[in-house]
Amino acid sequence: MTSKNKLEEIYPISKKEVTFVNSLKEKKNRQFYKQFCVEGEKLVQLLFDRKIKIEWLFATEDWIRENDHFEDINHLRLVNEEQLKKISSLVTPNEVLAVVNQDIRDEIAIVTENTIVLDNIKDPGNLGTIIRLADWFGIPNIVCSKSTVDCYNSKVVQATMGALFNIKIDYLDLDMFFQNQILPIYGADVEGTNIYENKLPSKMILVMGSESHGISENVHSKIEHFITIPKFQDNPAVESLNVSIATSIICALQKTNV
Repeated sequence: MTSKNKLEEIYPISKKEVTFVNSLKEKKNRQFYKQFCVEGEKLVQLLFDRKIKIEWLFATEDWIRENDHFEDINHLRLVNEEQLKKISSLVTPNEVLAVVNQDIRDEIAIVTENTIVLDNIKDPGNLGTIIRLADWFGIPNIVCSKSTVDCYNSKVVQATMGALFNIKIDYLDLDMFFQNQILPIYGADVEGTNIYENKLPSKMILVMGSESHGISENVHSKIEHFITIPKFQDNPAVESLNVSIATSIICALQKTNV
């Protein structure tokens, strides 16, 4: 528990700091500072549990009184509810917001474990869900095209429910990434072979394309095996599956048929 004297030692948030945190809502500023925001008690607790370095922590008096692990935080600031609303991306702010460093990697590597490649995925909710299901299925790597939505977008961070901190995520030039890869490369495509008639390998690279346009032409040419999830009824109103749902079906099938 934090003592009253200790609480009095904590500086209140300044206007300059409000401006700084709000700037991180934009991708260009997240990239400039190489930092992003994590909001809410559960996600911030995960930072402490995983010993992830917190650079800034903005918390209400009630939250600070109930917690005592502040030794490794560079900047701890006190906020009231109105101030928290000014810096929060949530509809209902939740007592605490942390700013942490991005885990940035841009090196091209040969992958040896199951890897999901995302080509031009735009919806933050879909990316967050795919990160979460990768964690669920024990897939350690996600490689994103440069045009895929930023994984440090606040909506993505919330949608991952903490899985963001468990998965290695890279934003790479996919043309360069596919060079010299040793695992078989599978891609989801409407013209692919029926997934239920294929035995998927225990380790592979799975490419999932844009929700609207599928896999881009240049990436399409790098894929060795095309697979599709067939419809079980001829309903013209249903054109395609949501990309995160399709990814989960393929990942689940891979686990059951190897």
